[in-house]
Amino acid sequence: MGKGAIGVTGGFWPEGVFRYVATPGIYLDEGLVDRPARRWAASPALLVDTQVITYADLQKQVAEANQRVMSALGQGKTRLCLAVSQPLELIKLFLGALKARCFILLANTALPSSEITRHVQEFGADLVIADERAFGKVEPLRGQVRLMELKEFWSAEITPGARGPVRLSTPSVSLVGRGGRLAQHTHASLLSGALSWSTFLPLREGEVVLALQPPYSWEGLYSVAAPLFRGGACALANWEDPEQAAHMVAEHHPVSTIVSQPRALSLLERPNPRFVDAVRASTLSEFYLSVPGHFRTTVRRKLQALLGVPVLTVFGTAETGPALAAHKEWYIDEAAGIPASNVDLWPLNPDSGNPLLVPWESVEFGELGVKSPMAMAGYLHPEETQEYVKGEWVRTGAVATMDPNGFFYLLEGR
Repeated sequence: MGKGAIGVTGGFWPEGVFRYVATPGIYLDEGLVDRPARRWAASPALLVDTQVITYADLQKQVAEANQRVMSALGQGKTRLCLAVSQPLELIKLFLGALKARCFILLANTALPSSEITRHVQEFGADLVIADERAFGKVEPLRGQVRLMELKEFWSAEITPGARGPVRLSTPSVSLVGRGGRLAQHTHASLLSGALSWSTFLPLREGEVVLALQPPYSWEGLYSVAAPLFRGGACALANWEDPEQAAHMVAEHHPVSTIVSQPRALSLLERPNPRFVDAVRASTLSEFYLSVPGHFRTTVRRKLQALLGVPVLTVFGTAETGPALAAHKEWYIDEAAGIPASNVDLWPLNPDSGNPLLVPWESVEFGELGVKSPMAMAGYLHPEETQEYVKGEWVRTGAVATMDPNGFFYLLEGR
């Protein structure tokens, strides 16, 4: 482990996994669609139910979505909100919108209507595209913002449109982050996230990742982006339909997945035998439990006993992507993990957020400060960026301590 990672301690680092890796200077849609389509055109990219979408298929569908996005936005309009709950539709729209070089808000459709409408208003959307399930939540915006149903989007006549002004380093993708703040990402930061997470696992060409979280969350976004970057495939599972999720596990043999802590707890409370049996018989070597901060070790242990596969922890946010994660080579039940590839951590003052003058080895605890090429460029509002980004370090709100081996533990009640 490089000394800059967590201070001056060498610490543990998995053999064969790069600590740092350079991000290619290409747009996100090029890295996830066009580049792999040139190399693996006939290979599966997205898997959903019985449908297999190859990279060539995906490239065509994204190209159509791109043309339709530019047509729907119209001349001089560049700000698009996607309020879509269907994972496959959201992925195609998102990739098409990226190629249109416009500004994008990925709305969290699980939130109440009042929060979604507030985010759309803050973002200043010119157009909101919503599927049937989410349309009612954006309906209060009628008359303020142009609304378009997903069915209308795919059936409307295409008129010529122009690409937007977005460049590699332009803050252009808004994710709903901590406290409902809108975290602004660039093509470069999101591509770095796909590269960094696929490096840490590591993922290889042809391997399948199971997406159990929606693509508007950081967990779901990187469950899709990481395998696409590596020429693998993403199996889109419906958590609300355990039978479908079980089929995706049994049919496509995923090697990795991420599940949020609330969903993991619901699985422990109401285990679905079909899904549990499918996971127990699967090739999953990394069942990641996404934790928002301090977690109970018993949850990890109970989940591992239920599923019969290694249950590892990952801590991340919409602002930073996966920052801390356990690795299958060596982990401690109580520890959240080690810094992910391309992530540096530094202790911050939990009260002010300012970086402490000494490294982790010299402090009892500190707030996790993250520096990484996959970290956000800032929040939508500059005053929020000033409060939550201290120099090079993004505040996470999580307080941690580090042991002599370089493992981090998330603390409670500080």
